[in-house]
Amino acid sequence: EIELILALISVGEAYLARGDFENGQSAIDEVIELTESSGIPAFGGWIHHAQATRAVMTHRHAEAERHYLLAVEVEEKMGNQRLATTHRSALAHLYRQEGREAEASAIYRRTILSWEEQGHQAAVAHQLECFAYLGIARGQYEYAARLIGAAQMARKRINSPSTDPTEIEELAQARARLETEIGADELERLTKEGALMGLDEAVVFALKEDRGGAG
Repeated sequence: EIELILALISVGEAYLARGDFENGQSAIDEVIELTESSGIPAFGGWIHHAQATRAVMTHRHAEAERHYLLAVEVEEKMGNQRLATTHRSALAHLYRQEGREAEASAIYRRTILSWEEQGHQAAVAHQLECFAYLGIARGQYEYAARLIGAAQMARKRINSPSTDPTEIEELAQARARLETEIGADELERLTKEGALMGLDEAVVFALKEDRGGAG
């Protein structure tokens, strides 16, 4: 049931990324029905996560924020740090999409360390990409290019390329923006430079140079 719920959430978000609201809504509605009917306490956080996803689909971001926060609260009460970090990361993504960069940065600074501590290297790589996107929004183009290089090399080392359509599209847009801002040759040089960093080193770099934090 847990695997089905996670798959349906991914399906719903993928439909959303393609602008297919009807099928996205259907998938998320099924998630909510499954989680509520199961009666399993462990699904409590996912009920709120699914409701947050549905709220995002209909541009009700304040409602989405409330449900993500409730999802985090449920998981923390149950001592499930991994799921609490999952829901907290989703909230950071929402803040970033809304242009609430300082709030997104504050959460990412916490979640990237949590994923690192849990040994979830693919999640760490994605968070590096998120720091890169914040960097682009602030005009930190060299910083962003290095982080993208580090993240992509990390994904290559662990054979874990992103399969999420939204993540793939966002990365493509980021690279296109960087190429426009600093040129293709400089982008290639900086991404190669970033690729030389190990994952832990890249995390330190991301936190130290992040203008939204205290590093």
